[in-house]
Amino acid sequence: MKKIIALALALMFVLGAASFASAEEYKQEVVIGLRQQFTTLDPQALANTAQNQILKFFHSTLVDLNTVTGEIVPDLAESWTWVDDKTIEFKLFDNATFHNGESVTANDVAFTVERGRDAVATKARYANVESVEVVDAKTVRIHLVKPNVDTLDTLALPCCSILSEKAVTEDAENGYRIGAGPWVVREFVDNDYLAFDRFDAYHFGPTKMPKMKIRYIPEDSARGIALQTGEIDLCEHILPIDLPLFEDDKNVQVIVYDSPACQYFAFNYQKEGVPTADAKVRHAINTALNREEIIMATKDGFGTPGKTYWGMNQYGYYDGFEGDEYNVEKAKQMLAEAGYPDGFDFDLMVISGERVISAEVIQAQLKKIGINVTIHEVDSAGLSAAVSAGDYTACLWGIGFNSCGDEVRRVYHSNGSNNRSHYSNPKVDELIDAAVVESDDATRKDLYKQIQEIAYQDLPIINLYYENEIYGAVKGLDGIEWGCSTANDMSFAYVVVG
Repeated sequence: MKKIIALALALMFVLGAASFASAEEYKQEVVIGLRQQFTTLDPQALANTAQNQILKFFHSTLVDLNTVTGEIVPDLAESWTWVDDKTIEFKLFDNATFHNGESVTANDVAFTVERGRDAVATKARYANVESVEVVDAKTVRIHLVKPNVDTLDTLALPCCSILSEKAVTEDAENGYRIGAGPWVVREFVDNDYLAFDRFDAYHFGPTKMPKMKIRYIPEDSARGIALQTGEIDLCEHILPIDLPLFEDDKNVQVIVYDSPACQYFAFNYQKEGVPTADAKVRHAINTALNREEIIMATKDGFGTPGKTYWGMNQYGYYDGFEGDEYNVEKAKQMLAEAGYPDGFDFDLMVISGERVISAEVIQAQLKKIGINVTIHEVDSAGLSAAVSAGDYTACLWGIGFNSCGDEVRRVYHSNGSNNRSHYSNPKVDELIDAAVVESDDATRKDLYKQIQEIAYQDLPIINLYYENEIYGAVKGLDGIEWGCSTANDMSFAYVVVG
């Protein structure tokens, strides 16, 4: 996406030479208000939505993902070639440089991968990298342990940003702040803000304005007020209930887009001796859930009902199977056929916050078919501990999907890192392993279709809904292509003034 924007800027520059009198003027500094805390600037130390958002400002990866088209596009690498099914050769841009003036080289790529092998955010990402071969200063080959057609998608993740070997070696404490992205870190105040200066030597061309700042404002109301008073130019996550305040403001524009984040209902697939151990019961519960009602109560209608537990923009998405449409009477019948004509009692764990609203709606809906739900409200650490230990019956949680097909591994594979339901099906594991090495598009999509059909029958997890994300911005803000992503690239945002 950065290359696309940069090429557009270059074209505008050429055209502007002929008609400079009509050139736009830009605000000198854009300020963005984010709701999630960013605690480190080390790409390999942490991987979450907040981290992904900030890394794109000052770091670059070998390749990038266009979140609008889903295509892999150049970033530090101008081209790449699959030498064989386990080897990719990258040619780096000659003019790609780090903020310290050092050229981005193949040695930096090799250093980054080796440093990341044991790092929290990148250990799993680099697990399939057997070695990195430095061919010459601007040519590097990555050799894989086994074929993986999603390798480029993985290398486009912000946590796989390329570090300067010289900067990190000379300053282990802060060297990772030196990136090759469009902005240079000027100041980082933990729990407050991150300030940038424009990197004029950026290989795709400099940004429109000289300064950028990202502020951490956790309170939704405070963030919204900051937008309306002009303290910030872009506000992340406007609550649906507050939308009228912004829609009536002539100085504000509202952006709504589909998010790959979904909210889900997970059963403990390994827990025996409880009614929900029976797939028939799980399908009865699914049939009793009115998703539209849940979305309206929780998100004021800003959401899309889910069916398959898969990202909306994720490769291989399929929801063509039938069954479990909302029907209370049918759900009662299904429950009776499973041996529970009078229903049963069970516990539902949920993190404090808006998911409690969803839990209360679900509680009322399941009451209609005789199921008595007791809601246990805990903090995130408590829920994580209970789920990891398998000490729960069911829970509500959320997840944001990346675009590659092998994202399914972390949620449905027996050893998946985000397998909250402890789901295990040898056939599904086999299909996941087969799909990630399959190069034929039609065959691979069919494998993912099979996975989703099997998982839908087993139903370890019910996808309740996909979120709609809502941003607010001052009139005149542009430069962001909003796609179905948890981390849209905001690094080229600008505000036209006058």
